[in-house]
Amino acid sequence: MQTEFVIKKGTLLFEEDRICINDRVYKRDRYITLALAVSAVAYGVMTLIHYLATGGKHDFSFIIFGLLIAVAVPAIIYQCRLNYSPALKFDEIQKVIIRENALGMLTADFILQNRKKRHVVLDINREVNFERSTLPEFIKALKEKNIETDLR
Repeated sequence: MQTEFVIKKGTLLFEEDRICINDRVYKRDRYITLALAVSAVAYGVMTLIHYLATGGKHDFSFIIFGLLIAVAVPAIIYQCRLNYSPALKFDEIQKVIIRENALGMLTADFILQNRKKRHVVLDINREVNFERSTLPEFIKALKEKNIETDLR
């Protein structure tokens, strides 16, 4: 069985033992985001050192430290839980969660056995009309491969 689904930025191709994801999401995106988050944490630590070195005179330094840590640490944790693999074997997929977020993006989150997640954007603002034309076939193809599907 080989089934191909057109998504916003590429295709999803079902093969015999795996699903090939071509959505123009690359591993380098992960490294760029991680580098930016680590540099934000480093800058936050430098502002904390500045705050402590001045004896607490510059409260703005402490506020910047708190904001940078509050944003950067969750970003690092989120990036470490993502998977950017272009192919997933069916036996490593635990379930698929399909949902539309507040920005009009229809997404599929492939939850893997190792608790990582492969995030795929299926459609944005119904431009590809994935929800009406292709979504039932996509869910049927997933169920044929014994993959639990959750439509939210």
